[in-house]
Amino acid sequence: MTELSGRQQKAIAEVLAGPTIAEALRRAKVARTQWYSWLNYPTFKAYYEARRKQLSDEAFESVRTALTRAVNVLVNLLDDQTNTDDRLRRQAAIDLIKIHLDQNEMADLVERVELLEKGNK
Repeated sequence: MTELSGRQQKAIAEVLAGPTIAEALRRAKVARTQWYSWLNYPTFKAYYEARRKQLSDEAFESVRTALTRAVNVLVNLLDDQTNTDDRLRRQAAIDLIKIHLDQNEMADLVERVELLEKGNK
């Protein structure tokens, strides 16, 4: 298998867009056994994984952009001296602290996974 057929490309697009594999394969008119058979072909699997990663990267970039805006909103709430609602400012402060702690935890996990992956090579 050197190139993907239109049917294979449609199946991949449907699976990546669908709520479930079963529903996506039904829309693509591809049997489940055929899908899993195609996944045994390196070219098909590589194309599928590349498209899945591309969509994932795009989604994470959207989340990252939205997160930056959300953090800016929280910082503005925290810094707004005209806001007399101390509960709102307190919650903004707590949310910012949680975001910071979560980011540190995620960075630590990424570092650990990278070390494990290096050890397995």
